[in-house]
Amino acid sequence: VAELKKTNEDVKNSNSERDTTLNDLRNDDNIISGAISEVMGLCKTFLNEYNALHEALSGLAGTCTKLRNENNATRSTVNGIEETEHLAIKDRPRTPRTPSRNRLASKARDTP
Repeated sequence: VAELKKTNEDVKNSNSERDTTLNDLRNDDNIISGAISEVMGLCKTFLNEYNALHEALSGLAGTCTKLRNENNATRSTVNGIEETEHLAIKDRPRTPRTPSRNRLASKARDTP
């Protein structure tokens, strides 16, 4: 009988230790699950921020392309205007120079 009581007490102690270990494991599991949920939340936030940044950069790249195209068109227009002005000046007929009033006046004084 004493031996059965001792075995029963050992079983109770073993069950108590097992229950304590199981509770510790459940607590650890809850902590790990909470940490995983927090990391998943951070990953979703990061992904949302990444997608927003990617969309903003794509828009910016589009704006840069439009500005580059407009700049090229403006440069082409300016070059065309400058070329036209250059040709107009180059091909303009030369008019004979007329004497200045001062030279006319001095010739009049010098002429008898």
